[in-house]
Amino acid sequence: MGRCCTLGLIPALGMRIALVTDWFYPRVGGIEKHVLSLAHRLRERGHDARVITPWPGPEDVSGVPVERIPVRLVPGLGVSLNPWRLAHGIRRVLEVGEYDVIHSHLSFGSTASMVATYLGSRASIPVLTTLHSIYRRLGWVYVMAQPMLRWRQWSFHATAVSEAVAEDLRWMAPGRPIDVLQNAVDPHEWIRQRGTPEPGRLRLVTAARLQRRKRVDALLTILARLREEVGPAIEVTLEIIGDGPDRRKLERLCKRLALGDSVHFLGTGTAEDVRALLSRADIFANACVLESFGIAALEALSCGIPVVARSEGGVRSFIEDGENGALVASDSEMLTALVELATNPERLGRLRAGASAGVPAAYSWDTLLDRHLELYRELVGPMPAVPHG
Repeated sequence: MGRCCTLGLIPALGMRIALVTDWFYPRVGGIEKHVLSLAHRLRERGHDARVITPWPGPEDVSGVPVERIPVRLVPGLGVSLNPWRLAHGIRRVLEVGEYDVIHSHLSFGSTASMVATYLGSRASIPVLTTLHSIYRRLGWVYVMAQPMLRWRQWSFHATAVSEAVAEDLRWMAPGRPIDVLQNAVDPHEWIRQRGTPEPGRLRLVTAARLQRRKRVDALLTILARLREEVGPAIEVTLEIIGDGPDRRKLERLCKRLALGDSVHFLGTGTAEDVRALLSRADIFANACVLESFGIAALEALSCGIPVVARSEGGVRSFIEDGENGALVASDSEMLTALVELATNPERLGRLRAGASAGVPAAYSWDTLLDRHLELYRELVGPMPAVPHG
């Protein structure tokens, strides 16, 4: 497997790049969005980037070729627990594709991406891995699996989407160098006229997959308490874009909390729907504790919208507390921050002024695509020594 490719030939020929992910469109989430954006931009630069995934769907997504591995997925988890069937299908695709580089995108339970990393290592195809999730206690699953799988000895270059994720990976794989390869946005795609804050009103928005990990239920509870704190003199609303298995549960929670028409579930939306949502927002709120990066928060910042989020996750890498948003260590602190923003227009104005600067250049696709290509080209050369343990 794999083409013979030297550093000198790469710019002329372009690389064949396998982007492996367990989840992809039509499923919508942060990994899916990132992988599709990366594939588009690699292809625009003249590289043959293709997605390999067990997730069912069309063989072409917005002009990106997709190799679908036909395996049964576990309901609710969305992953295959048949590594042998996965290995057979992925090995066939890699052999036919003669890829120069495999880029595996991993979250917890990413069996397809793990299998692709193993196969690439065995076949001497350069492998770049990017971890997209904070594992915390779940990381022990991989630590305990090390004696059987010996995954620490596989040959791959490890990256993480944020320093928060890299911290997890360092204790799971001690001694292995971990680079941060963050997600990105194209700021030009998110330029839109912001709405003007209205006296006596605070418009909150969020974008998330509606599942337990994202803690939209906690955000709804904070909203209910916020409405009680500020009273009827200030109208506080929350619009939620995104869908997922917990939607009905969250709608029932809204009824129990008597939130009425202050909450609107918008369902899965297009990029234009997200831009329209952000253009009428005062604050983007995110109560997720284990947010590995926060691409939706980065999109909000691109639109000049301040972000209020938990400080434990990857959002802290681009949000400066008190400048372009607020970072909080608990739900009670988030409530306090939102009460202040609802009742103190000057405070909200300062954060909106800070957010108007947009995203740092390090988080734009112009910068991040160059960094991806730099890593791919390095991997085509001699692989770095792999620690043992």
